[in-house]
Amino acid sequence: MKANFRHQRAFSIFIVVLLLSCGPASAVETRYQLGYLLNYQSNIRRTATDPKSEWINTLTASMQATEDTSSLNMTLDASLQRLFYKNKSFSDRTVANATGNVLWTIIPERFTWTVNDYLRETVIDPRNANIQTNRQRTNTFTTGPDLIFRAGRRDTVILGHRFIDTYQEVTNLDSQQNVSNLTWQHQLSPISILSLVGAYQDINYDAETLPDRVITDTYLRYDMARAVTTFLVELGTTEVRTVGRSQIDGDRRVFSVDYQITGNETLNLRVSDQILEAGNIIDAALTPGNALADGRFLTANVFREKRVTLSYAHGGPFVTLNLSVYTTARNYFQDATLDNQLDGGTIAVAYTVSPTTDMTFNADFSRRFYPTDGRQLDYASYLVGITHVINPQLTLTGSVGLISRRSSVPGQDYDNFTASIGITYDI
Repeated sequence: MKANFRHQRAFSIFIVVLLLSCGPASAVETRYQLGYLLNYQSNIRRTATDPKSEWINTLTASMQATEDTSSLNMTLDASLQRLFYKNKSFSDRTVANATGNVLWTIIPERFTWTVNDYLRETVIDPRNANIQTNRQRTNTFTTGPDLIFRAGRRDTVILGHRFIDTYQEVTNLDSQQNVSNLTWQHQLSPISILSLVGAYQDINYDAETLPDRVITDTYLRYDMARAVTTFLVELGTTEVRTVGRSQIDGDRRVFSVDYQITGNETLNLRVSDQILEAGNIIDAALTPGNALADGRFLTANVFREKRVTLSYAHGGPFVTLNLSVYTTARNYFQDATLDNQLDGGTIAVAYTVSPTTDMTFNADFSRRFYPTDGRQLDYASYLVGITHVINPQLTLTGSVGLISRRSSVPGQDYDNFTASIGITYDI
């Protein structure tokens, strides 16, 4: 019964959209698409020996909905795919993806209510290949209010609460969370704000074998925004109390700076050292599909993460470029075998060939090292894509790419060449 209820709630955002769009004064803008995609993979099972090629026929129905009024801001991006495997490497299957966000302003600058829903496929075991049998449906539903109180011209108090329900189809990590935040903001100057933040997170797992826990964060935050530079600094502490286990205490340190090099170039540096709780899909929902084998949402562990990310963005009339390099070290408190060092980067280039044709290039590379047993995993993917608008209703797409994995564990290397061609019709 609980699983069925979760699946119904997974599509709650669709119900919200339907109700809004049926109203007489609705300002919802919607787009609907039907599509077909033919995809070829040279090594569909991603095995080191005896690779098997596959042709996949995919039928897609998707929709996007937006509303932006004084009282309601809503976005929805959802799709439903049916995949048919010609050589029957896997069983035919249906895949649903959705990202929905609703911000309801009940009293302007005083009282708002937020609803978010993320439905995705995620990797079950990050140490194995990301193939169909190693994926599961995962949904995170979040809702709650924010209350804002003004105390004079320079001081603001913000009280927020979120209820978070996480469902995972295979792994037994379903949970409900109640997260409360109390923030005091003081306007130091026209360009700087000092905040004192207290956050309380109560996590209850459905499985009796997983201990419930409470995480408390207390920190100072400093924000400054100049003409070309913005700074963010967070300094504080984190306390983790887990049923039946010793308490974990640690520092929280975050630093971020954005520098506007020119009118269309930006450089960002972010350095963080903090204690985090695994089991959350929200980060995964914002990453490319090939980056899902991250481990963030696959355990009920608590870990300390030290991360440095350097990003560069260039936006021009014909070419956009995004570069990112990072290094991350994670040390788990309950299971040291999960400790790992991850280094990598991404490249994304978009080029406007003509008013009706765009080309893209995406590359993703990483190296993950597990110090407890010396295992190393190198991953790389390259994809070149083209989009051609035939007319306002018909769009033609195509791509070629390569996914490569090298592992220190014998028998886990593979290469997979991919190619696709598709057409989309806007209803």
